Amino acid sequence: MTCGMSANYSRQGGQDPDVCDQMTPRTLSRSTFKASLVAGLLAVLSACGSDDEVAPYVERPVEEIYNEAYSAALDGDYKAAAPLFDEVERQHPYSVWATQAQLMAAYSLYQTNQYDNAINALDRFIQLNPSNPNVDYAYYLKGLI
Repeated sequence: MTCGMSANYSRQGGQDPDVCDQMTPRTLSRSTFKASLVAGLLAVLSACGSDDEVAPYVERPVEEIYNEAYSAALDGDYKAAAPLFDEVERQHPYSVWATQAQLMAAYSLYQTNQYDNAINALDRFIQLNPSNPNVDYAYYLKGLI
């Protein structure tokens, strides 16, 4: 039986409006949309319940953070060094260590093959510190990438 042709109306050649209203493509697409919307919301909400714990903020002296990052870099652990150098700048943005930490973070990112992040860090260093004596090294490092 096709849409609009029910047993009651087939003898009379008429169409059943209730059957046609239920089977339109528009109604089907709405129900499909609603189902996909519910599925998407469930996926988003399930992602919000992850078990990832964020480390609590602990203020530390600038020398302690920088030395830890520098030691990690000397040991070849650049993946650990880069976020530590960023932490120096985040916690102590106006210290003399922050400027050097920007450059060291860029170098650490370069060493871990994160070239896009390294270029962004170098561009930021150059823009914020155009008269720094190490700006030529920033251009050199950017040229290597």
